Amino acid sequence: MPVPMNALSPPVEVENLQESLRAFKRSRLRAAARKVFYENGFAETSIDQIAQAAGIKRSTLYNHFQDKNEILAEIASEYGEALARIIALLPGPVPTRTEICDWLRQVVAFAAQERTPTVLLSQFGAGPEVPGAISVLGEKILHAFAAGLPAFRHAIDPGPHQGLAGARARLLMHQIGQACMQHIRDPRSGDAETTMIVAAEVLERFIQDETEWAASKLR
Repeated sequence: MPVPMNALSPPVEVENLQESLRAFKRSRLRAAARKVFYENGFAETSIDQIAQAAGIKRSTLYNHFQDKNEILAEIASEYGEALARIIALLPGPVPTRTEICDWLRQVVAFAAQERTPTVLLSQFGAGPEVPGAISVLGEKILHAFAAGLPAFRHAIDPGPHQGLAGARARLLMHQIGQACMQHIRDPRSGDAETTMIVAAEVLERFIQDETEWAASKLR
């Protein structure tokens, strides 16, 4: 006896519904974690706090994520993809100060919308106590810069100059992060504008110095 075609539909629909529900819960947990990470800091945030902010049980959270590091890794991955698109807007290979300032304003606007990852990313290059996911994100961002700006290649390509260039690039990223943080805290303050001007100067100097160093090697 032939099986009616519609007899095969319910299991597929149920599976799709379950996947959609799972995706919704993971998104809800990420949103809750963003809020708690921003308010308390990553180190001080507990799984219980994230579950409570999401309005679910702790046991339910563990059905989706092993720990808060895995949640942060997913948040950082999403943030990194979006930020890479912003980085690609910076003209290369040697942007002018005006182009850098215009680009930084776009970065600041993006950072204001994505506060939690920005706060955590601002730690990159500031010390050893940085979450693993943020260190990975920082390296991805360095590669995004290097894709359009040859000056950043020295920070990621193996060689005798990599150590110095890498250290300067990480401190530069920290400086940009601090400029974004100042705008997040108080966008109308004079300090916010001053911090962004300093970040533009540091970025311009880094690009010029690394470009000159590369040119000296060709002489």
